[in-house]
Amino acid sequence: TGSGLLALLAARSGARALALDINPEAVGCASRNARRNGLAERMEVVESDVFDAVEPARRFNLVVTNPPFYPRTAQEPSDHAFASGLDHAFFTKLAAGLSARLKPKGRLIMIHSSDTDFAPIARQFEARGLSWRVSAKHRGLFETLTIREFRRAG
Repeated sequence: TGSGLLALLAARSGARALALDINPEAVGCASRNARRNGLAERMEVVESDVFDAVEPARRFNLVVTNPPFYPRTAQEPSDHAFASGLDHAFFTKLAAGLSARLKPKGRLIMIHSSDTDFAPIARQFEARGLSWRVSAKHRGLFETLTIREFRRAG
C-alpha cells in the first residue's frame, strides 16, 4: 500500500478498503494518512506479505496494486516498494493466492512499468487460470505505465 493512496481513494469513494504492505513503515504511514483524511473507519491497514496476514476466508470484489516491478531482492524494508524478489516472487505469490481471494466476479487492477518485462509476470497469472486485458496506457518521459485488469478466465 505504500502511503495508502489507492486504499484512500477507494475508501473516499465509499468502499471498505484493506491496505496491505510488508514494510511496517509503510503501514504506519498509510494508517496516519487514513486518520488525517477522516477515513480510518473505512480503511483497515495491515502489515502483510501479500495475503499472508489476511483471514483465509476473506474475499474481495476488487484488488488494486501498484506493485514492485524490479526482479531483485530487497536490500532494506523500504526497497520492497521497488524489488519484487528474484524471479518476481511478489507476482508469483500474488498470482497463487488471487483466485481464492476474489469473489466470483472479482478482479485485480495492476499498474506495470515498461522498465520490466511483463511476459514472465503474465505467465504466473495465466498458469493459475487468470486472464488479463490492458485497460489503459500512459507514456511518460522515461517509461510507459500500463494498467491491466485480471479476472478468472472464462
